[in-house]
Amino acid sequence: MSEEYIPETLLVLDKTTALENFCDNAELLDEMLQYFADGITEKLKTLKTAIAAKDYPVWISTAHLIKGEAATLCLQRINAVALKLEQAGKHQEPAEAEAMLAVMEKEMQSFADILPKK
Repeated sequence: MSEEYIPETLLVLDKTTALENFCDNAELLDEMLQYFADGITEKLKTLKTAIAAKDYPVWISTAHLIKGEAATLCLQRINAVALKLEQAGKHQEPAEAEAMLAVMEKEMQSFADILPKK
């Protein structure tokens, strides 16, 4: 199902580029990845609620926020799904968004699997 929304060639984390973005500071990158992980549950909850309520402004802005954070951290697959969620909001396609939420859940698990252990 995820291949419908995101190319399989995208990485969970493009660590080489992410390290470049953070001036080769691996500790800072790890901190920022953890910060993203700590905040994403609440953002996804907000997104799910907005999709269910067809609250397009909140839906679009939340998906956009996730997309931007994922792009900064080079979380390519999460970024791609967030883009699709944002587009679904702009086109008012809640059924499409519901399907993409399932893909996002899968990608979040893949992300959790690569997080540095505390």
